[in-house]
Amino acid sequence: MNNDRPIQLAGQDPATKTHLHAHLQPTTWVHWFYLVCAIVLEVAASTVMVLSHQWTFAHARTLGLGLMWLGIALSYISLARSTTGLPVGVAFAFWEGLGLVLVTISGFFILGEELSWQRCLGLACVLCGALLVNRGTSHGEPQPCPQADAQKSRSATADSASATATDANSMRRAS
Repeated sequence: MNNDRPIQLAGQDPATKTHLHAHLQPTTWVHWFYLVCAIVLEVAASTVMVLSHQWTFAHARTLGLGLMWLGIALSYISLARSTTGLPVGVAFAFWEGLGLVLVTISGFFILGEELSWQRCLGLACVLCGALLVNRGTSHGEPQPCPQADAQKSRSATADSASATATDANSMRRAS
């Protein structure tokens, strides 16, 4: 195995020798909007699913399941659209974190569930975790590749040595 060549990593652009989120566009408000839509649709679908068990008309549960599936499908479509500009780890952290918070709030206000201080503390930890994931993640900006920089340095040194040898040979011939 040749250890002189840098390892080609997924997401590395060989032309510029930088790591890229190859599928990512620069992050804009539209990507965050799709993420918010995904979160709201997920929460609405989950809430409707539980509410449908309380409906008394014919086929209420079937309608509830259908609405839930539609909401979940639209949520995933919106989530996929958001990941064209957001790293998937960031999008998923916010989708799950904010979704959990909003479902818990929905459960408290709409479904009459209990909200204890332990649940509130847990939700705060989830939100802090999502924020930390976002803070520690690049958003489509190229990252320098240490292996490629080392290869470039070795290549430049070799080119320089070759050019020096060629110049010395040229000088000998000229004299």
